[in-house]
Amino acid sequence: MTEQQERHITLVDAEGNETLFEVLETFKNEETGKSYVFISEVGAEEDEDGCVEIHAYSYVEDETGEGGDIFPIETDEEWEFVESKMEELEDQINALEDEEDEDDQPNKGQVK
Repeated sequence: MTEQQERHITLVDAEGNETLFEVLETFKNEETGKSYVFISEVGAEEDEDGCVEIHAYSYVEDETGEGGDIFPIETDEEWEFVESKMEELEDQINALEDEEDEDDQPNKGQVK
């Protein structure tokens, strides 16, 4: 996908309360064939470090590819895989932020 799409899902808790979440990333474990998703509550406030809470689930898409069902991550092996993907995502975000910081700094040593 070349264009960043904003995707949302609604989760319903045991009391029937609906909460809107933004889909941050989806990925698949090629060894097991299972798919996973990182989501964050829309409008969630950042903590003192500028971070928001991210939730991880496994999921199965429906036939249309427009929806599906999510499930809790159950095994330590799944958590290890998901945590490694989160670390990769954090590394990518940090690299992008570093590039932006470099672009914001004036070029040194150039004569105009």
